[in-house]
Amino acid sequence: MDTIVRETEQEILNSSGKKNEAKEWIKALLTAAIVLFLIQKFLFMPYAIEGPSMFPTFKTGERIVVNKLIFDLRSPKRGEIVVLRSPEGRTLIKRIIGLPGDRIQLKNNLVYINGEVLVEPYLQSSLYDKAENGIKMNRDYSQYLVPDNKLFVLGDNRLHSQDSRALGAISLNEVIGRADLVIWPINQVRFVQHNSIRELEL
Repeated sequence: MDTIVRETEQEILNSSGKKNEAKEWIKALLTAAIVLFLIQKFLFMPYAIEGPSMFPTFKTGERIVVNKLIFDLRSPKRGEIVVLRSPEGRTLIKRIIGLPGDRIQLKNNLVYINGEVLVEPYLQSSLYDKAENGIKMNRDYSQYLVPDNKLFVLGDNRLHSQDSRALGAISLNEVIGRADLVIWPINQVRFVQHNSIRELEL
């Protein structure tokens, strides 16, 4: 009987240990889930690229990480690539072209900001080719004054992009964050280059 009692006690101890271990795992998983939620809510968020509007900078199927904190620390700059919500509620990715107070004009396949031609080395060479679909860049657009607290954004693939030419300027409140990192496919992992910012500082 004494042996049976000892074995039973050991089983209880083992069972209690397993329960404690399970509780620790549950706590760790819950903590990780909360941390991940907070990171995605306030700091960084993954998004998938769908559609050709930012080609060749981004391709369909690529996945990016968006920095949601950066514009809480400073104002957006020309040339930065941002993820935003359109007035219809869709999530879009575009490049900032005009800031509040800028005068934007599209003429002869060129973008003018405050009367100065915008240098855009990131555009594909086929931009000026004729397209069966999408907005044709060779159509001229009258001068447009970007309102306060708004941004004028364009897709890098101007022939196939719904952007401020159709939607108008985007409210700063609609900007989710800046595209900072491509994380998929694995052989294309890279930081997003915003090196056009220098040329865009007019």
